[in-house]
Amino acid sequence: MRLGHYNYGRSSHLLNLWPCIVFSICTSRLFNYTSLLLSPEDNALYVGAREALFALNLSDISRPQLQRNFTWSTPEKKRDECSFKGKNLHTDCFNYIKILLRINSTHLYVCGTYAFSPICAYIVSGH
Repeated sequence: MRLGHYNYGRSSHLLNLWPCIVFSICTSRLFNYTSLLLSPEDNALYVGAREALFALNLSDISRPQLQRNFTWSTPEKKRDECSFKGKNLHTDCFNYIKILLRINSTHLYVCGTYAFSPICAYIVSGH
């Protein structure tokens, strides 16, 4: 599976991958686990969080090791625009992953709030 390649519109971009081996170490960076997608095809539970999407291995979900993950951060300029609109810079102006949907055997459709400028992307999730 390649979580890291996504595209929206006509462009393709690489997401900023950050290594995160142990879940307990990552929790300081991961907040608001609000979206879940069970994917038996990938043997994974996808979890959408604040500025991150990660997958837990279904074989042993209690294990603290993450199977795959990446960040999908909101640029500083977009956060400033959000704050200018009257939103709280410290709580509202982030990309909260809200929609996780399997499109087919190779792609997920993911949408986030993107600091009150919603955005969606197709993510390659091949086996």
